[in-house]
Amino acid sequence: MAGTADEVAVASQPIAEVDGHGLGQLTGDSGCDSPAEAPADRADLLAAIRKQVEFYFSDTNLPTDKHLLKQISKGPEGYVSLRMIANFKRVKQLTKDLSVVTEALQPSTVVTLDEAQSCIKRTAPLPAFDVTDITRRTVVVEHLPDKPTIDLVTQLLSQYGNVAVVRICNRNNINKLPNWLAKAAESINVTMAAGEFALVEFSSEDDCVTCVNKTRNPDNW
Repeated sequence: MAGTADEVAVASQPIAEVDGHGLGQLTGDSGCDSPAEAPADRADLLAAIRKQVEFYFSDTNLPTDKHLLKQISKGPEGYVSLRMIANFKRVKQLTKDLSVVTEALQPSTVVTLDEAQSCIKRTAPLPAFDVTDITRRTVVVEHLPDKPTIDLVTQLLSQYGNVAVVRICNRNNINKLPNWLAKAAESINVTMAAGEFALVEFSSEDDCVTCVNKTRNPDNW
């Protein structure tokens, strides 16, 4: 998961911490991101590619995607290179053929290709987002297994509520988060465990609080 710091939350606190030790047996692929298995059926493959790319430009992902926001801000119309998107890990796991990615995005209403079909942008205007709301719905999960995966963390935390976004981080790449999110992470005055951690954003604050309350580590508080 993608993470920030190490403190368990009450609803009034921004970004809380939960302990991976309390999540039960960690099983599954230990790769950095569990490979997405490309569907054999072409229609299913195109749908999977479209779903993944639309997620990148979604209200759920975009507010905390520092890299993509930076690329979007470079042009007045918000277009970014389609080749760049096609090189994102989870898209490449589905196909390395740029023409297939282009074909998959033709019917999308979430994203729009330019006339040359070499650039892509979000169809709707960029969303206004509430930083405080996002931090109140976010927990940090530490004590994860080596090379945790987004899919595995999502599976583990989904028992407590609807997981919107998972970001796997370590101490060296927290600067890749948006400044407001990195600062929220650094504002928690507790010592984090070594290793990778996850920032997990739930769809609602209630789900976030449920996760925190059910995964408390009595050794930390």
